[in-house]
Amino acid sequence: MGLVKFVETDPALAKKIMGPDCVTIEEALSIFPCPREYLDEIGPVPYSPETLYRCSEPENEHILFPGFYRVGKHPLNIINMRSFFPEHKSLFAPWDGIVMSVISGLKYNTCPPCWYLISKNTFAASELHKYCARQEMPYDKLNGESVAVYIFAWLLMKRLRGESVFQGNPFFCNDDVSFGYYKTSLQCDENQIAIRPYIYKGPAVRHLCFAPSAEPEIVSSENKSPHHNEDQH
Repeated sequence: MGLVKFVETDPALAKKIMGPDCVTIEEALSIFPCPREYLDEIGPVPYSPETLYRCSEPENEHILFPGFYRVGKHPLNIINMRSFFPEHKSLFAPWDGIVMSVISGLKYNTCPPCWYLISKNTFAASELHKYCARQEMPYDKLNGESVAVYIFAWLLMKRLRGESVFQGNPFFCNDDVSFGYYKTSLQCDENQIAIRPYIYKGPAVRHLCFAPSAEPEIVSSENKSPHHNEDQH
């Protein structure tokens, strides 16, 4: 099997396309100061300019940002995102005993170092097929991220842009807390984010929304040059 090759877009071009909905590495470092040696794995943006243009349209807004998994030599997990920076604590809803039991199951979860492209809006399950049509992607290519990734994104946008993303109903996060029985969701409002447990296959699951994340794009054999339309728009 040959080496998988991903589409590569220069971060400067991605920033030009996405505008304020792109958080650069330098901007993210101002909130989460991570040593440069831990950033080598992030690499180029793994989405085509065409996809980025589509995800920057007003009716289809996404955010593009680099994920960090450390601050200094400490893992950037949920607990540390809250405790390392006192100014962030008020942006989290209080953690009661139930939430703490969920957090204890996620204490090792961090953002894998890469670029993320995530919808700013949440969608009910019935709307996901329409989302896929707008994105020109197969339904089975939809992806969910972990609580740590969504919280990281929310904090970046809140601190850097004064914007709360993922607002609406609680939405699904791709975490297993206790052997698949307890899972996680988030509830975001204007100034606070709440971590919520839910029971897999319980009635509440039917009402959860989704904040879809785009999978990295692979260079196909039919299109060897992913930048052929960079000058459009």
